[in-house]
Amino acid sequence: MDIGEFLRAVSANFVKGAATNTSPAVKLLNTADEALSSHTPEGFLVKGSGGKGNTTTTPWVAFMDTDETIDPQTGMYLVYIFKPTLDEVVLTLNQGVSGLSKRLGTKVAKDQLLSDAALIRAGLSDTDLLGLEPVVDFRVSRFPQIGYSVANIAARTYRMANLPPEESLRLDLVRFVSLYGTALAVKRDLLLRQPGDLHVPSPRGYVKPNEWEREFRPKNHADYLQVFEQRTYVKTRKHELLIREFGELKSINALNPSTNVHPRDMTLIDGPEEWLVEAKVIRNGVVTDAVRGAIGQLFEYRYSFYSNQPPRMLALFSEPIGSYFMDLLESLGIASVSRTIDGWQYSPSCPQPWSSRQ
Repeated sequence: MDIGEFLRAVSANFVKGAATNTSPAVKLLNTADEALSSHTPEGFLVKGSGGKGNTTTTPWVAFMDTDETIDPQTGMYLVYIFKPTLDEVVLTLNQGVSGLSKRLGTKVAKDQLLSDAALIRAGLSDTDLLGLEPVVDFRVSRFPQIGYSVANIAARTYRMANLPPEESLRLDLVRFVSLYGTALAVKRDLLLRQPGDLHVPSPRGYVKPNEWEREFRPKNHADYLQVFEQRTYVKTRKHELLIREFGELKSINALNPSTNVHPRDMTLIDGPEEWLVEAKVIRNGVVTDAVRGAIGQLFEYRYSFYSNQPPRMLALFSEPIGSYFMDLLESLGIASVSRTIDGWQYSPSCPQPWSSRQ
């Protein structure tokens, strides 16, 4: 379903105060994940709402990076919010309102959301914010609507009577997804470098080092393996999706991909050879960290788990890493595969059948 078609359908059919179980607009909002699936970035969750019991005054549909949040009551997310008159809809980079107001009360929540929005906005460039609105008025003086106003980081308002062409709506969404990623990087930097300045909790995808990691100095292989057997690791949705999609490729599925090889991500058996696979999600376009992490973990796991016959090594990435890093990995004996818009990119040392039988 086109973005414009979706927005027009909600605007034309939404009735404020009606029972949600009889509203066609609410039914559409509740199935926004399916209706807007072709516009949803990989690793994002889409959720729409027209209210509970009776319809709200401001229906919305949110796009959430699952490394940040899976609940629009907390964290940062993108959201289309209709104004009460339904003649305008706002695409806004916003923050979770309800969770904070329930925990701290509306007055404190309002002050904290306003402060956090200003701090994050200050970390964005003039180019990032060019033509976007730092202030939005949803014309309602109660929560959660007043919260949406103060929690806004950047927004664009559309008049339904003059909605832009579909291509423009899609480009705007792409721009806001990119802005979202940049804002998350700003947020994480603030949490690390200026602890206490932001009032929001740490993002879902940010994990502080555990005490055991700080003190992890194994004496030998047995000590190393015992520690890892006792640990539980939480993989992000994007990470799991990358591994699953790669493993489901026809050429890879024929190699008996195994993911129950904790703490390794995956192993493959290609004839007499075993491949050790390390998957990395590239966050906010920072390829360097992903490549360095893959190199370190591949060599660490090869040393720790393969004392007799070393495996071949493969680094798997969520987006292209460029020829420099591909060549760097090749020079270290590490093949690489990167997710692209229309498929997969294989480095020269990947077996030829992998790329010819996707």
